[in-house]
Amino acid sequence: MKVQIVLPEKLYILKDFEQINIQDASEEFNIYFKNIIHPYKAEWDVITECEYGKNHGAFWRITEFPRELESFPLKIKVYDEYGEKIGENETTVVMNTVKQNPGKMRLLCIGDSMTQAQVYIDHVAKKLKNIEFIGTRSFNNVIFHEGRGGWAWDGYFNRSYIRNGVSPFLFPENVEGKDYFGCVEFYEETQKFPRDDYCYSGYKYEEIKDGQYFTKEKILYKRENDSDILIDKEPKFEFSFKKYVERYDLGKVDAVSILMGGNDLQLCTYEEIEDRVKEFTDNTLFVINKIKENDPDTKIILNTPIIGAEQYCWGNSPMRCRSGSKIYRMLAIKSTKSFIDNFENMENVYISPMIYNLDPQYGFDTAYYKANRYSEINVQYQSNWVHPNTSGYKQMGDSLAATIEEIRKEK
Repeated sequence: MKVQIVLPEKLYILKDFEQINIQDASEEFNIYFKNIIHPYKAEWDVITECEYGKNHGAFWRITEFPRELESFPLKIKVYDEYGEKIGENETTVVMNTVKQNPGKMRLLCIGDSMTQAQVYIDHVAKKLKNIEFIGTRSFNNVIFHEGRGGWAWDGYFNRSYIRNGVSPFLFPENVEGKDYFGCVEFYEETQKFPRDDYCYSGYKYEEIKDGQYFTKEKILYKRENDSDILIDKEPKFEFSFKKYVERYDLGKVDAVSILMGGNDLQLCTYEEIEDRVKEFTDNTLFVINKIKENDPDTKIILNTPIIGAEQYCWGNSPMRCRSGSKIYRMLAIKSTKSFIDNFENMENVYISPMIYNLDPQYGFDTAYYKANRYSEINVQYQSNWVHPNTSGYKQMGDSLAATIEEIRKEK
């Protein structure tokens, strides 16, 4: 039996300052073996060949960093119960120090509910200096982003009307970005009270200006001299990052961080795994190309999809019997491998390995449940099937921050 150990050529991590005396400024990075080895059995022996860090059995962790080096090799080997080597892979760990960067980076974060929650982004904002977070959505008017809870790539590609919000990247064909107002009903929903805050809060309200195109009841109009002129009863929309930048006057976008997969990978059978991973990879490539069309110098950070919580929690989730922890974990690992194979050596594209550094046991909230209706025993299980707790989000933020510092180091 051979196992797959998913490692990139270069693994970006943060190291703290020398002679640090503030505990909150210390750094830690982990590789949780369950998150990168497929298949995985706890009884197998995972050997780490490395001069630095420590092998704690279920994970490799580094908290003390060599000062004289910028990088070091790390090899991981897996042996079965009989002492036979069944897998091996290696990477170069690249250490980046958090610096007081004088130049500002303008960063756009795109994602699903994990981005909408802002927790990992807030962590990056507190850890790094001179990052300006841009986008159309914010819950504090400091951190802006494009996070949409419950969305897969399909939502960003097709939601031009108000079904749980509107994609900011969709524009009518043959209409310039700066000339398109958007969907009238969407802006109306953002002003309703009470409203569906999950879908409609965090947006700046706007009104149609003279000369702008807009849609109402899916029909395209243009406002001219306070009159609404019908343009197209069935307008066709296109995904355009260039028009998005024009529409919201974003100017120079230095980097785009993408974290998707939470919804793209949830509902899938084992027979569909390879096709689903390919579809997810192809959709990601489509977005990469659209970003490059706007500016080939924009740095693109691909955050790997993360694993979910244990199966008991999936049973309590909206998935019930439709999906599960093990297949979701397999999809996340296979998608990470696909990202590495397809994008790691692409110009101005960087892999941020969030999946490596997310604690599969303690990175999710827990709750107590009765063992059964008659039992007096309460059993502790993880309580959210895909969304990490605060500490898990911070671990994800550490991975993104390390990749950002790699980009800024190159300037």
